[in-house]
Amino acid sequence: MKTAKKKIKQKIGLHNEFTLKITEYETEACEKIKKQWEAKAYNVVLNQGLTRVRNAFIVNDGNGEHSRIARATTFFYNVSMDASLGGVIAYGSGDTTPAATDTVLATEISRKLTTGYASGMDFNNLYAWYTQYIVITPSEHIGSVFKEVGLASTYSPASRLGTRALIVDSEGSPLSITKTSTMQISIYSKLYFILDTISFANTDWVNGGSDLNALLKRFKDNSGLIVTGTSIGATKMIIRTGTNDTTIDAANDNDVETELYEYPRFVGTASGSYAAVWSIRLGTEVSNGKIKEIGLSNSTENMDASASYPFLRSVMPVTGVYTGTTFTDIELETGDGTNDEFTLGETDEQAESWVWNEINETNPTVEVDGVAQTAGTDFTYNDTTGVITFESGSIPGSGEAVTASWSVPYIAKSNDYVLDVEFEITIGEGTVPS
Repeated sequence: MKTAKKKIKQKIGLHNEFTLKITEYETEACEKIKKQWEAKAYNVVLNQGLTRVRNAFIVNDGNGEHSRIARATTFFYNVSMDASLGGVIAYGSGDTTPAATDTVLATEISRKLTTGYASGMDFNNLYAWYTQYIVITPSEHIGSVFKEVGLASTYSPASRLGTRALIVDSEGSPLSITKTSTMQISIYSKLYFILDTISFANTDWVNGGSDLNALLKRFKDNSGLIVTGTSIGATKMIIRTGTNDTTIDAANDNDVETELYEYPRFVGTASGSYAAVWSIRLGTEVSNGKIKEIGLSNSTENMDASASYPFLRSVMPVTGVYTGTTFTDIELETGDGTNDEFTLGETDEQAESWVWNEINETNPTVEVDGVAQTAGTDFTYNDTTGVITFESGSIPGSGEAVTASWSVPYIAKSNDYVLDVEFEITIGEGTVPS
């Protein structure tokens, strides 16, 4: 038994920016607006925030078999949920430079539960955004100096912070806002999810038609985001194999043709790696044949393909991951002195009469009783039918073994092989596309 492994790694970037809208009134009764202005705050996504988003991708059922692509509580206040990055905005008076290793605001004043949820996406530039805000009324925190803000998941503890940023003016310089009894401050948090450009050839995010992909779909529906359940529907991640080798088309690709219908086994990653990993081992009896595509999808509890949302699709060959299968010295037939045609193929009990030649565009290496034959002189090869035709003076004699060696760009899976497939999504800080 031999083992082959295919691993696709991809990144998702996070970016959080804050807008502070400050309104100063003539009186404490807020009867007349005296002045209105805005300030900004640009995030550092904290390491612990990245971990929480990673956790939002993973729901383990205790047996290590089930995992979901996102949770409804990702942006919603939840006291106990360790997979939430939102629901509360914290504000403080500290002015130390934010760092990814921070766990709290430098000097927190207080925090509030957010409201005003909204979301959207940009299909062309592969990002989605989600907003929420709080309002600090004129009677609150009078005399406090506002210098920093952050996005958190709970009221307490203060360490449940996911992002931190200093308040700045239009030039990017640090800004202090002294709260008065006639001032109202609205703080808006806008969190972006950015899908990085695919770094592997013949691999891409796919949209399955009207949806960009499973991730953006999960952050598209407000009603799905602010419910208090622990997941958005009964969805699970699955890894699929297929025989479709059509060119990757991120705008129009549908799901991978399903030959394998099994849950992937979640493989845990070390704390601090900020990666969600889905993997499965295709045993000797599973998914045998010509595997030309592999995909990661989000499907319903009962694995109904019609309700599946494709996420990533990869078509063989993929440089650095899987460049093809090579067949070496495969015995085709034994000559009889008259037969001049021999067809490339392999037969075994799992895939009877596999014919691997259909996209083999180069001449195979052919030997007769261990003697190399010359293409064009001793034989010709038809790359459509896979037939080797010997010239009249080179027809294999009776009892002479005809062998061939050739390569195909896909995974030729048989009962001689175990195939390990793994998809890894890494969460990191990102920049919103212009």
